[in-house]
Amino acid sequence: MKRTEWEKLIASLSPGMTQTGAAARLRRPSASVRYWLKKLDYRFKDGRCGRWTDARRKACRLFDYGKIDWSAPNIEISRKFDVSRERIRQVRRELGKSKINGRNSKKSCPK
Repeated sequence: MKRTEWEKLIASLSPGMTQTGAAARLRRPSASVRYWLKKLDYRFKDGRCGRWTDARRKACRLFDYGKIDWSAPNIEISRKFDVSRERIRQVRRELGKSKINGRNSKKSCPK
């Protein structure tokens, strides 16, 4: 397709669509649609789930490590402070805190 044809197709889109939605609407490959959306300066909405808003990023940067009870497993800490388990693991490693076995001790192994 030529540039003029892509311009007409993209002009027919409603404002603020996601890349996936635009590709489905135009019935074209997603990679091609993304290329032309960027090339023609169409402001498409980020299709990711939106978990990482600016407020959430700021909260993660302002995360206070002094309030953590390091005797708890990573999963409990991550739920309490609303950050990922991976981030807790990284901080625990940086601070030299020992690993905690977070597995449920009440579950018994099948024999």
